[in-house]
Amino acid sequence: MTQRGKTKLGQGNSPRNDTPRQPENNEVTGLEVGTTYVFRVRAVNAAGVVMASMASDPVTAKAVAGSQEVSCVVDEKSGDIVLSFESCQINEGSKFIWKKDYKEITDFSKGVVIKSEGTHSKLIFKNPDKEDFGTYSVSVTNTEGVSSSYTISNEELPNKMGHDVATGIIEFIMDHFTEENEGTYTCQITDGGGKAQSSLVLIGNGFPEEREYIRVKEGPHFSEFLSLQIGDDCSVTLVCKVANLKKESVFHWFREDTEIIPDVKPDLGSGVCKLPIKEFSMKTAGIYKATISDDRGKDMSQINISGKVFDDAINKLSQLAGASAAELVINCTATGIQLQCHMKYYTLEMNITWYNGWKQEVGMTLARHVNMIFIYLTRSKITPHHTNTHTNLSFLLLGETKLSHSDKIVIGGTPTMATMEVVEPVEKDKGKYSIVITDPENSHKRTLDLSGDGLRHTLRRVVGGLPDVVTIMEKKTLSLTCTVCGDPKPQVSWLKNGSEVEPDDQYVVSLDQGKFASLTIKGVSMEDSGRYTMIVQNKYGGESVDIVVSVYRHGEKIPEAKPTLTPKTIIPPKLPIEIPQPKTQPAPSAAPSTPSPAAPKAALGRGVKSPTPSRRK
Repeated sequence: MTQRGKTKLGQGNSPRNDTPRQPENNEVTGLEVGTTYVFRVRAVNAAGVVMASMASDPVTAKAVAGSQEVSCVVDEKSGDIVLSFESCQINEGSKFIWKKDYKEITDFSKGVVIKSEGTHSKLIFKNPDKEDFGTYSVSVTNTEGVSSSYTISNEELPNKMGHDVATGIIEFIMDHFTEENEGTYTCQITDGGGKAQSSLVLIGNGFPEEREYIRVKEGPHFSEFLSLQIGDDCSVTLVCKVANLKKESVFHWFREDTEIIPDVKPDLGSGVCKLPIKEFSMKTAGIYKATISDDRGKDMSQINISGKVFDDAINKLSQLAGASAAELVINCTATGIQLQCHMKYYTLEMNITWYNGWKQEVGMTLARHVNMIFIYLTRSKITPHHTNTHTNLSFLLLGETKLSHSDKIVIGGTPTMATMEVVEPVEKDKGKYSIVITDPENSHKRTLDLSGDGLRHTLRRVVGGLPDVVTIMEKKTLSLTCTVCGDPKPQVSWLKNGSEVEPDDQYVVSLDQGKFASLTIKGVSMEDSGRYTMIVQNKYGGESVDIVVSVYRHGEKIPEAKPTLTPKTIIPPKLPIEIPQPKTQPAPSAAPSTPSPAAPKAALGRGVKSPTPSRRK
């Protein structure tokens, strides 16, 4: 049986080439013993497929009984690479023909030697080199086609050994040294007088120079390994440089062996690769790796962002952030007052401490004349409040207390500011508050005095909860609820279109627990549309906020009411202080009175509470 085989040569995307190509050899696999084959060759490229060649002579695939394969060994004494073949047939006039890449070997000037004796033949490489890579075949003439082949690759030609009798130098060269080659290497010298040996351990860091030579020589590699850089804007970036690249080279980032896909691809054209680390903190610490690879090999760089590397980065960030720190400002929250310090960057791991200044008057009796006494304590100083030449000295003790995170004091921040919140502030929370940002070289301090108007403003404040605009269908129940805070507890009053709301059966005003102020309007009508104002006030003054209410009839399109609000108004304290007294709630004539709804629950009645809005800032 004869089969036709097909093989394609010269594949590619190149245009027409009128220059004849060099002869090529193609290995055909999958042949079946006893089957006869003929072969045709045709050329293919981007332009198309040409006509196939004439058919070759028939070739029958057969296996010679007892045939053996070529073996490859390293001579332990000489270090030569030896290809060895044992023929299963030998006849008178038979010869061993060795070929490289199917061309007979005739050049023996580079240390290649052929030794044949009887049924055995050797091809010896005295000075093996990369030029010796290739496919070697041996055939025996005057036999039934005895032959075999062997391919020497980079892995098959790992080293060479030689010795110079004149100089006494013995050398063992490994051209491709990898971690698999780690170990102890021993050289033994034997003669008639005895035996001697010398050993060299190449494990771990035992061969850094060899590794560096191979890493740089063979393929893509890191010309500068990974390093951590801190920018003047407090940006944190991993940076490295790569070299010896080609178009197919591929770069990858990893953290703890999980690949990172950056927003911007590495710039292999410039050779500089950067990975920004966003919101640098202990959460972003770990082992980072970068790899560069192509068909020539792979190189890796690694950095462990922990310990001293992490501490040095935090110290640098503290230095830049401290120098950029703005003055402290006050912000009121739903639960208290918050001091904010804006800076280039903030993270919890930075050396930042909050302090509260305090003072206390103490008395002292002295038996002798004293003009001035200073007593220094840790972060404290005592100065005379007034002096007396005999007794009853009065001193003012000044100091600072370090604040710690607790239910009362909430310390935190965002990437652009550090914060400290005093929850539900009272009179005794007055005083000076400071933030200290420390780096190994300097400390930066910012202070805010909450002894005067700063704290007073926060002690009578509308926190939030009221919407800017409310639309509601008539005959429903509307509940406007707001959270307020103050010390002492503030009084709340409501206005409609500038006139005070008189509580009655329809308008229910309540202040629950001194925090939740609400105005409930039962069965709203078109006349209830308008601008409502809530005023919160205590002895330190007050604030007012506006809400626009729009009522529509059943079946009508919901109106798109737009707020025409006046800015939130700050009411200064009056002397003497005038605090409006709550109006008396009239009792309904027919049914028992219904308790005022406790915010933030919905009011009783036919309607539902208006949707809870986002907190007013």
